[in-house]
Amino acid sequence: MAILHIVISIAVWTLIFRWSPFETVEKCLLPLSYFLFWEYFVISRNYALLALIGFAFVALQQHRPQQNVIPWLLLGLLANTHVLGAIWSIALGSTFVIKRGRLTRNRCGDLPRPPGVLGQDSSAGAGFWTMGYGRSVRCGQIRFGAPVSSGAFAPINPAWLADAVSFVAHAGAAPVPHFWNPNPFQDFIAASQADVQHPVRLTLALIAPLALCWMVIRAPLPAFGFAIFYVGVLLFSNIWNFPGYSRHHGIVFLAFVASVWAARAERPSTRSSIFAFRALLLISAVGGVLTLTSELIPFSQGRNVAEWLRMNGRSDAFLIGSRDAQVSTVAGYLGRHMYFLECECPGTYVVYYSQKQWLLSPPERARRLLRAMDSPERSDAIVILNVPFRQEETSLVTPTLSILFLKEFVGAETDESYWIYQVKKKSS
Repeated sequence: MAILHIVISIAVWTLIFRWSPFETVEKCLLPLSYFLFWEYFVISRNYALLALIGFAFVALQQHRPQQNVIPWLLLGLLANTHVLGAIWSIALGSTFVIKRGRLTRNRCGDLPRPPGVLGQDSSAGAGFWTMGYGRSVRCGQIRFGAPVSSGAFAPINPAWLADAVSFVAHAGAAPVPHFWNPNPFQDFIAASQADVQHPVRLTLALIAPLALCWMVIRAPLPAFGFAIFYVGVLLFSNIWNFPGYSRHHGIVFLAFVASVWAARAERPSTRSSIFAFRALLLISAVGGVLTLTSELIPFSQGRNVAEWLRMNGRSDAFLIGSRDAQVSTVAGYLGRHMYFLECECPGTYVVYYSQKQWLLSPPERARRLLRAMDSPERSDAIVILNVPFRQEETSLVTPTLSILFLKEFVGAETDESYWIYQVKKKSS
């Protein structure tokens, strides 16, 4: 996975340095930005594919504008990366139709349907179908615009700078700063105690990215495409009550950069817009460089747990894990199945479906553990948890099972710290 991710990252860098219309300083700042440097390059996730496909689409429009089929195929692939990628695909497709319509009218006076659009339609439809968002819609308050916009354009918490200065000033004696999942909006709210639901503040927070986009882009069609995407993200976030994390907010940043790319390809920018764009890139690059301190902290303890199980001859035992989203990392490093309590099923990765119980209460987790051990041929097991056993759980389990604490792996940057236990059936 790491090797594949490096290849994808190099491809994105190549697109930026070889085919983007940005100036040299911008080409250097962009790969250092928090999202492209940390969230999408250092961490192996599928989000790097959004950057690769999205930037490839705008690069193709700039250097091969006569292409009709390949751009639509790229949009179809983009729609199958992530739900926000599907929204971005719709926005890019809308502007592409308008742009191709202009070219066609200029040439022959009519507007034929591009032959590749059928591929994009079917691919996007498949993407939405496989997302599985058929659950009932819960319309919440319009409250998720500000965190999305602030996290996308200023991915750095103000406290990060103070932590970095303190760590350097004390020559490493101070705690290692944690630079991950920035949410400057939450810090601002905590400091100012402002009412985020105030209509004026909410309106300003919602329209600020659109105003910023226009100030930097100054081109109607790319700005229109970004507006479609941004509004789509807000609708998705609020309809499904999904504020997202920084990795999701970064897709807004990618769409913004792609819009600037498309605008620069059409015409040179003014000095003021160049200054604003570089200022945003500089802020994001500072956030990206600060994440280098994360090399001093384990991002996840999953590999250490897997190695410990192998070294102590326990990797072949019956493994029970909870919560599945965190302990599946251990299953991946071991290359074998683990029994997840959330779905009460074996697996190596997490399957998202509506019937699954996402968060287990301590009593429910204890009951599921007892059911997992309710087999005549199963006398003991290794239990891996991302939060330790609680008293209310052990009181329900101990009449039937004995619990022996083995090892803890804590201090991870993420929620992938682990507690390992051995459970055995008591003799009747």
